[in-house]
Amino acid sequence: MFKWRALAVALRARVLYRARHGMECATVEYRPCCVDQPKVPDPVFDRALQVPDFQALWWVRPQKQLGFERPAPCARQTTENLSYRLREIELDTRAPIPLKIALVANTSWYLHNFRPTLMDALQQEGHEVVAVAPQDAYSRKLVEAGFVHHHIPLDQRSINPVRALHSILHLRRVLRDERIDAVLSFTPKGNIYSGLAISDPSVTFVANLSGLGRAFSQNSRLLGLAAMGFRWAFRRATAVLFQNGDDLRLLVNRGIVDPAKAQRIPGSGVDLQRFSFRNCMRGDENVEFLFVGRLLWEKGIGEFAGAARELKSRYPNIRFRVLGPLQEGPAGVSRSTIDAWTEEGIIDYLGVAEDVRNAMEEADCIVLPSYYNEGVPRSLLEASALGRPIITTDMAGCRDAVCDSVTGYLCKPRDIEGLVSTLEKFLSLTVHERAEMGRRAREKMEREFDETFVIDQYKGLVSRTTSRNASSTSAMAVARSRQGLRKIRR
Repeated sequence: MFKWRALAVALRARVLYRARHGMECATVEYRPCCVDQPKVPDPVFDRALQVPDFQALWWVRPQKQLGFERPAPCARQTTENLSYRLREIELDTRAPIPLKIALVANTSWYLHNFRPTLMDALQQEGHEVVAVAPQDAYSRKLVEAGFVHHHIPLDQRSINPVRALHSILHLRRVLRDERIDAVLSFTPKGNIYSGLAISDPSVTFVANLSGLGRAFSQNSRLLGLAAMGFRWAFRRATAVLFQNGDDLRLLVNRGIVDPAKAQRIPGSGVDLQRFSFRNCMRGDENVEFLFVGRLLWEKGIGEFAGAARELKSRYPNIRFRVLGPLQEGPAGVSRSTIDAWTEEGIIDYLGVAEDVRNAMEEADCIVLPSYYNEGVPRSLLEASALGRPIITTDMAGCRDAVCDSVTGYLCKPRDIEGLVSTLEKFLSLTVHERAEMGRRAREKMEREFDETFVIDQYKGLVSRTTSRNASSTSAMAVARSRQGLRKIRR
């Protein structure tokens, strides 16, 4: 009798595993089944469709419903005739384990304007999304959208090492206190600070390089410092995502990024449903060119104004409009300069808009004569998705968004005369040729730059974190299971 009770207690030993952050525990039990007792269903197989996603080997009794032959029930319950053939099976239910994912950027404005679809998609997968960025007017909007927001002191223009260290330590404290499982970083400082702030080796770190910015421009004094910061930060990275092939080849060839970690993504992608196709068949001579972007000199706003001054004297009915926020500092265009251009009559400044669709739909062509180190400019993708031809420069990132003479035109950077010639080439097109160019631009976006491609790639990287966490958890459970079985066999 004592042996039977000891065996029953041993066979009913529970193998518990708990997913992180307070998930509900699932229990696996081993129980004897014989004539003297009612048939007890095997919880391992009963719970197989409810257990969170993991791949592990479990020692369990074979079951008839899975094709195994169950031993015949015994006439008398003894330790000798309890015949359990233990088999290894693999459970893989594909149900994701919820994670805590932090998105780090240098402004809340960036996360609100460029990453809302990604954040929503991760939240719909059951993950908890945390926005980590300096406090600004868009921080409240992130909270109202259902995301947790944490402020970090990050100055975009400062290169003070003391301030940088303060920002890194503050970010490290946020990641530790929130028990973050995965970090998705954006913008140059966001990438560097995130890589240096992560102290837990189990945290997944995915860096997104949306262009190299001014630091990697020619003769930049920050080139060495930026290269060293990227090299240190990306040692911790699980993957480094590049928005164009030029940046990928540059950093891989310089040994800054491990080739095994480098991956190419189609820019930030574009929401094809939100930016649906709008045909433009306007036949009058009031052609409208629109510049959309931050008002930085390197974005080509000076060349745009210079081309407008020259063309307005030849084609008085065309319009040049500018939409975008002013930028402080010597790299940005001052308000007085914008006012002077407006008074001269060469441009119309539209200010800042939460939704750029209305302005783009009214335009005939979107112009971005940038010589900035872009990823793939979001404004060009959105304009093409709406069915608008684009004119941009033959620069890394910009050239990826256009097929020259098919969906728009390419021109040389920092060349006002070249831009004027390209704009005149567009003016010479018929209405139907412009409409056909816009239609092909839309097809290119559907084929290459759908935002779902980017989101699916992020989901795949995050799922690796889920599998790694679950496999380590299940390995502990398997060890406990085998330990219990050894006690039974004794």
